[in-house]
Amino acid sequence: AVLISDKDGTWEWANEGFTKMYGYSLNEFIDARGATISEASSSGKIKHIIDEAVYLKKSVTYTSRGMRHDGTELWVQSTLTPIFDKNDELKRFIVIDTDITHIKRINNELRKLSLVASKTDNSVIMMDKTGKIEWVNDAFHRFYDMSLDEFKTLYQKTIFDLHTEVKGLFDLNEIITSRKSKSFVSSFVTRRGVQKWIQSNLTPVAGMGNDNDQIIAIETDITRLKMVEEEMKLQRKKSDELLLNILPAETAEELKSQGHAQPRYYDSATVLFCDFKNFTFYCEQLSPHQLVSELREYFDVFDDIVGKFYVEKIKTIGDAYMCAGGLPIRNRSHAFDVLLTALEIHKVTHEINQRKIAEGRQPWEMRIGIHTGDLVAGVVGKRKFAYDIWGDTVNIASRMESACEEGRINISGDTYNMVKDFFNCTYRGKIEAKNIGKFDMYFVDGLKPEYSTD
Repeated sequence: AVLISDKDGTWEWANEGFTKMYGYSLNEFIDARGATISEASSSGKIKHIIDEAVYLKKSVTYTSRGMRHDGTELWVQSTLTPIFDKNDELKRFIVIDTDITHIKRINNELRKLSLVASKTDNSVIMMDKTGKIEWVNDAFHRFYDMSLDEFKTLYQKTIFDLHTEVKGLFDLNEIITSRKSKSFVSSFVTRRGVQKWIQSNLTPVAGMGNDNDQIIAIETDITRLKMVEEEMKLQRKKSDELLLNILPAETAEELKSQGHAQPRYYDSATVLFCDFKNFTFYCEQLSPHQLVSELREYFDVFDDIVGKFYVEKIKTIGDAYMCAGGLPIRNRSHAFDVLLTALEIHKVTHEINQRKIAEGRQPWEMRIGIHTGDLVAGVVGKRKFAYDIWGDTVNIASRMESACEEGRINISGDTYNMVKDFFNCTYRGKIEAKNIGKFDMYFVDGLKPEYSTD
């Protein structure tokens, strides 16, 4: 836009560029903004600018913010030039306005971006297309505990000299060609020996041709997040281990993945019950602490034996210890496995009792009962999950234990029929089991000689 005023600054003429820029004719502009340079200008220093131009007899350039006729913002760079005659008398002023609104906006955005890049907690790295680092922000120094010059002295010049563990995994040309960001996570140890975990995001920036293409890396310190993740993994591992101490592995996985575990029917499983004779008497003679300590002396060893023979511990109820074979994984050896378990429980109980006698303590005599049949196993309830089994097989196994003599292993006829080829057993006849009638019962004497080493 070109405007001309007289020596007093009163507007006399404007070109078509003026109308295009401001949206006014000159007369409309005068009516709206004022008839002189001083009145129309939005610069608060216009009088000083005019005085300076006249005094120096030269053009003065200044920037001001105005409005177009439609009310939109307009940033203008103005050049005010005084015109003198041969006698150095001021004749008029010429004002040339250039619309710099878009430049101003770009500068504002660049200023904001520069502020963000310099103040952000993220490390910002600018590289050429070969990965050579050209510029870094302040956070880079905090991340790596060194300046860019120190980095170039100690290492080489690319981002992958910081993250050697991912070197060779990224093709920078591919990133530039695809115009897609790539990210990776790696660790870095500072000169002070502090390990940091850093997530880097590489973004291609198109230039004016391939030679000007650049890559910006925005890096985030995720060390604290990594520490939290590792702590969560540790806690999850502890939680899983605790769950596996309570539930069979298959049931625990089902419970974690589905939120519930479906009870399952087993057409053949073997249940073992054992408890101590005269336990009520021991309760009266020992303090609660001593009682629990002595129970643990037996039950801790029983747990090891059960795991050795792939038998599942179900629960303890007071002095009663209950386990089962053939679940949660079905198998055909469950009766054999449970009898081996019973024989070893019988053996270690005798060893513990001998030690207790030598120490002047009261030995606890154990009875073991075993039965084979169908049952249902699973987890019920919402809280304090416990794996349990139900059915007549469980009740009969309990009765086998009740009908047993101390220091012996008593099995039902159903169990005997499954193990008779491997174990020596003594038939006891049909014996009344409380509330459920008479059952064939057998004492287990041990493995047959051809299968035994002692």
